Amino acid sequence: MSEQKKTTPANDSSGFQQQLGELERIVDWFESGEMEDVEEALETFKRGMELARELEKRLQEAENTVQEITQGFDQDSFGEADTDEADTDEESA
Repeated sequence: MSEQKKTTPANDSSGFQQQLGELERIVDWFESGEMEDVEEALETFKRGMELARELEKRLQEAENTVQEITQGFDQDSFGEADTDEADTDEESA
């Protein structure tokens, strides 16, 4: 039994790019005014909305991941260098 690798933005950016490209082609098609069939236009619009929803979801997941990563860092560790410099300045005075 093989394990499936978890899909993350880091290892699945090609899928994101592919979906974004498809959505851009749909938008271009609508902007070009080349649609002749109402049914085709409706189906294409529906596909565009599905893509937009999926891309928005993936971007939100990426944003949540970034927030989790940044919250995982101890903020005090970033301020230690500033604190050490302040202590040295006070001792010199």
